[in-house]
Amino acid sequence: MRASLTGFVGDIVGDEHRLTERTPVLSIGGREFVAAGLNWTRASLQPLHPSDEEFVWRLDGRAPIAAGETVWLAGPVFGWALHELGDDALRHWATGPRGFTYLSGSRKAFAALTSQTLAALSGKESLKAELLRMGLHQTLGR
Repeated sequence: MRASLTGFVGDIVGDEHRLTERTPVLSIGGREFVAAGLNWTRASLQPLHPSDEEFVWRLDGRAPIAAGETVWLAGPVFGWALHELGDDALRHWATGPRGFTYLSGSRKAFAALTSQTLAALSGKESLKAELLRMGLHQTLGR
């Protein structure tokens, strides 16, 4: 059966300037499951319990998600930074809660996106300084 992304786990407060990976919540055959961490398989899925709801952010729609994919969550300030770099990468991402945008994909592709963003900052000292001031360096592992 096909898996559909219905949400993700975690708090987003304070992540407005970050690009993060989140654990997905998904629906399979009308039942909801939560991935047991970022490196998950169908076999490791756990049923979503009502007590888990307080930790779940719901997403509109039901986009397909493949085993092992994570939710990539971009805060609105991070989106602004990419736009300032002339990067339109987020324009195809879906709109999520509180101005965040999201997409699902592999962990390898997420790492590549992070590296590309760091490379794009090369030579953009004034923007880089502003992003560092806002804490983007924490997101990118610097």
